[in-house]
Amino acid sequence: MEPLPIIVVHCGKSQALDLTLRQAHKTNPESRLILLGDEATQHPDFVEFHCIYEPELYRGVDFFYSIYQHLSSSSLPKFEKFCMARWLILRNFMHQEGLTRCLAIDSDVLVFCNVSEEAKRFSSYAMTFAHWNETQNLIHCNFILDRAALDSFAEYLLAVYQDPELLERAIKAGCKRKGKYRVSDMSHFYDWSIHTNFPFCFFEDFYKDGIFFDSCIDFWGGFQSFSWFPKVFRRIKHVAWKDGLPYVTLIDGRSMPAKVLHYHGAQKFLMDYHVQGKAPFWGIFFCFLKDKVRKIPEKIQNAVRRCIYRGGNWG
Repeated sequence: MEPLPIIVVHCGKSQALDLTLRQAHKTNPESRLILLGDEATQHPDFVEFHCIYEPELYRGVDFFYSIYQHLSSSSLPKFEKFCMARWLILRNFMHQEGLTRCLAIDSDVLVFCNVSEEAKRFSSYAMTFAHWNETQNLIHCNFILDRAALDSFAEYLLAVYQDPELLERAIKAGCKRKGKYRVSDMSHFYDWSIHTNFPFCFFEDFYKDGIFFDSCIDFWGGFQSFSWFPKVFRRIKHVAWKDGLPYVTLIDGRSMPAKVLHYHGAQKFLMDYHVQGKAPFWGIFFCFLKDKVRKIPEKIQNAVRRCIYRGGNWG
């Protein structure tokens, strides 16, 4: 079987994206490494680049944007709707290229395994997820092994904003404490997954076998972790390095090599250390502190948006 293609959909500049692409190429030199982006998206020469605004790739996106309703108190409309539209773009690309399977990764994921070999482990499933919470599936590392499943999700995504009952169901699924909402591609994947006949699996189900695909570096429950000031900084998994590979340790003492590590939000600065196989303690501390300060304006903006929320739409 041909090596599994690795695809990233990302627009704009990003240091994290560059690290993601270089690490994926380093560990999977035989796989097609494909970036679907825009004119601002920088990429190394070894990456196969396609502009998302090509008519065939962008098909259906303008219509989706026209029906989209922003229902997230913790993110901006431009970000959230693109997170959803990327699955339409990926669906279009796979059809255009005749691909029936691929690994879709986010632009903040480091790959430390041969994904073609790992795909064999999930060959009986159409898609893979991780748990974000009880009503959202994390799709940062999605082995899409049956394109028909992606077609089905794309149809669902277009339907949910045209059917009031589906939209109401999505809003309830995205409800968070204190009246906050997060209707996202993660919550849509959750709702789709519990109503579909396509088989899927969660990476967490394989932990018992010593197979570790990280959900997120700061999802530390059940793992050895640390934080300098728990009330100020989030805890993160402790990562140790052996023969150039990252290992995490469960609280019962069992150690597992990480197939991928995922860094969202404030954790992205860790990628620069981890691609080098190191994580200096005080270097991480000062990066955390710097990011906390940088995020203050964004936190104020989100607080203001929550205060002026009216009529069920966070736009």
